[in-house]
Amino acid sequence: DGGDKEKFIYPYKASEVLSSDLNAVYDTLFANEEVVNKFFTFLSSAESPLNPIRAGYFTKVVSTLLSRRPDETFDVIKSKGLVPQLLLHISTYSALELLLKVVSEVEEAASLQEADFGWLYDIDLVSVLLGKLDKSLDSEVQANASVALVGFVSQSPMQWEGSAIASMPSRFVNDLMK
Repeated sequence: DGGDKEKFIYPYKASEVLSSDLNAVYDTLFANEEVVNKFFTFLSSAESPLNPIRAGYFTKVVSTLLSRRPDETFDVIKSKGLVPQLLLHISTYSALELLLKVVSEVEEAASLQEADFGWLYDIDLVSVLLGKLDKSLDSEVQANASVALVGFVSQSPMQWEGSAIASMPSRFVNDLMK
């Protein structure tokens, strides 16, 4: 069926190619702004709730790009407002996974002082996620928001007594403790 190919087969094959470990693929993707724009509009043009299969493909590709080309990917995430879009689709598990991946990568880079991620901290993720615990919202939204908050705490480096390595708690954890 042609509809199934367009909805599932082609996105699957595209995700496999885009998440392959080939620098030529990443070079081509980031060199073509039109392709980048089309790919990253998935969240803004997608139905709500997101199709979980296609959202999974999207998450797979963006996670790979974050791992292989973090600077370029963070630039796109920032410029396209991807994090607020993920928060709008938090009822979809893949959006939650990608949000946690973005936060994890930001926390790692920030701990190494590799870049300025004020743009992410300005979103006030903790407050937005706490707002999604409202009992009037869908149970999937509440569950995934709570998983995200727990994920922030579990991803934060722990301060062990007697440890030779001092670690600073995550800014997100600090926000939770306020």
